[in-house]
Amino acid sequence: MSEECIDKVCSLVKECKGVCSIVKVLDEEERKKLLELETAEEGNLIQFGASIQNQGMKEVLSRDVVLLVVNDNNFEYKDPTIILKAGEEVVGEEIFDPAKLNEMKGKPGYLITGKGFVIYTHKFRGKKGLKVQFITLPFSFPYEGLKKGSAEVKGATDFICGWPSRSVDLYLKKAHNIETQDLKLGTLLFGFNRKTPVHDKGGKNLSDTIRSSVPSDLKYLTEVDWDKKTGGNARFGDSVQGLKYALSLDKPTEFGGKGDLPSPCSIFFTGLGGCILTTFLYAKERMRFEISDLKVTIEADVSSSMVGGYHLEQVTAVIHVTTNSETNKEKAIRCGNFVKSYSFALRALQAGTKINLETEVTIPP
Repeated sequence: MSEECIDKVCSLVKECKGVCSIVKVLDEEERKKLLELETAEEGNLIQFGASIQNQGMKEVLSRDVVLLVVNDNNFEYKDPTIILKAGEEVVGEEIFDPAKLNEMKGKPGYLITGKGFVIYTHKFRGKKGLKVQFITLPFSFPYEGLKKGSAEVKGATDFICGWPSRSVDLYLKKAHNIETQDLKLGTLLFGFNRKTPVHDKGGKNLSDTIRSSVPSDLKYLTEVDWDKKTGGNARFGDSVQGLKYALSLDKPTEFGGKGDLPSPCSIFFTGLGGCILTTFLYAKERMRFEISDLKVTIEADVSSSMVGGYHLEQVTAVIHVTTNSETNKEKAIRCGNFVKSYSFALRALQAGTKINLETEVTIPP
């Protein structure tokens, strides 16, 4: 991403009411440190015996560019930034609508704290023993030109903000000489992704080239029949070829599977890796450059809660490419960036999961 693009985003951020300064663009080591600190905070209990999970910071830190911003009390935002959950049920949330707050004020079963956080005390009944969590959410920047989907800044997209936890806020202030005693000052992270157009050999935008050469809509079909044991037999395909292909699967060994067949979860992540690989290959064919090897590796972190089953916390995918020149290396990296925006499997996961996709290119001696 060009310095000009980053400078343009920074200038728009600075113009927003309540923004005092932009301290810096965070480097990879600083971002890794912040993620470690936020993850460590998740084990600590705060109000109501609840822990905290900072989804906002995790999402912002997954962006290509992350800015450390200092704000004051004049900074206004319109998106709710925190909820309270018992198990999978929301039992508290931030509400900005004065009419709704007035309606709840004084009513049994509603406790209003701070400027507008409402705890639904009646929903806590029967929730004893469930995991209780405050979940900090990502939110849109209040300036219209820097909201998700905005086209005001050429080369940048997916703008998002996140509040650090109290301890991480203090860490950031101390690390960057920001006044810690002034309660009017806070820190937030602002992140966005690169939006670099990828072109084919003829100079046309690669997205336009692909859209003109493939069907506008796709439909996939799958049927899975129980094998009368611990797994199933699947047939799958698409609306053109029908249920042409077949495979057998079993429960994971942790849940009683025999270990002779792949589990549905392993097939799921294999499909994700395959989608990344074939999307890369399709882009490579249109850009017409040579590679000698290609591999995609996937690591997925899945965690359990006391109720509600399992949650996919993070996926790390790496596209490993071997090629023969610096020119082809640059094209391979551009293909990797294209995969980020064009793979529907990746985009489907991004709403609730931290996704890291990297392209590593090797040029043998």
